[in-house]
Amino acid sequence: TAAPRKRRSRALRHQVTAIIATDFVCWVPFIITCMSHSLRLVKATAWYALFSIVILPLNSVINPLLYDNIVTKWFQRITANIQRQYPLVQLGGGIRSSSEEHPTIRGVK
Repeated sequence: TAAPRKRRSRALRHQVTAIIATDFVCWVPFIITCMSHSLRLVKATAWYALFSIVILPLNSVINPLLYDNIVTKWFQRITANIQRQYPLVQLGGGIRSSSEEHPTIRGVK
């Protein structure tokens, strides 16, 4: 039916977003450092060891976890807990107004 398909679609969207975000966080600083070094704006030779020993392998460890849904399910539990504790915050979709949560405010019961 439509509800399980919608849930699977949302889960896949969260998974792909997490993969893209971790790749971005790990690779973009490296790319910027390399470009800055190539343009002779900074001397980044010492930074290459940090990237190659720590940051990029960390990305290699995180990606299989994301593909295996472990971290995705954990992230969904955390966002659900945040939304339960702070009902006005809707992660990934802006802020709901109080009239949307409580239709009686608008006079509709």
